[in-house]
Amino acid sequence: MPLMADNQLFREPPGDFLTYRPNVIIALMDNEDDIKAAFEELKEAGLPENELFVLSGKRGAERLDPSGRTHGIRGRLSRLVDYFGDQTEILQQHARHMEQGGFGVAVPADESHVGTVSETLHRHGAHDAYHLGKGHWEQVGP
Repeated sequence: MPLMADNQLFREPPGDFLTYRPNVIIALMDNEDDIKAAFEELKEAGLPENELFVLSGKRGAERLDPSGRTHGIRGRLSRLVDYFGDQTEILQQHARHMEQGGFGVAVPADESHVGTVSETLHRHGAHDAYHLGKGHWEQVGP
């Protein structure tokens, strides 16, 4: 099944998704059925459906924009800051995964929900997951 752009199955993130958003887990997933199952479980746990986002394909990689080029000067400056940490390599890996047919998901998770969200996503096949905290990134899960 196609993504939201084709049939409204999954929500794409808002236009300002490029900017750093604390209290979010980003992860890679490999198939839509696993995403649907994870999102259903997360919604049942009380996470707001309108904050569960999916990116995929060339369009998803362009939206993630590891270089910042497609978002103009603001995007390049934002990614320049990322360049000095591990974030650039992680963003490039996530973009490659999407270009190769995989998915990137973003799920809200403040410090008190990181464990639950991470466990749910991993139980449904998520990998390469990171929690974006306030001013830091950390890998979560197995």
